[in-house]
Amino acid sequence: MQQDGVYNYVLMTVPALLHSADESWFEPLPMDEQSEDIIEDTWGDLNKKSLLK
Repeated sequence: MQQDGVYNYVLMTVPALLHSADESWFEPLPMDEQSEDIIEDTWGDLNKKSLLK
């Protein structure tokens, strides 16, 4: 049970950390809008799955 809690905590905090990170931090890895949408969709799916548990 405790492991699930840690797993959900990581899923909830990592996207928030990435979202709040300074934009310049991503400069070495330029992405077009399509790539950003794919990443956002993936994180959204992961968050929905973790919330449904």
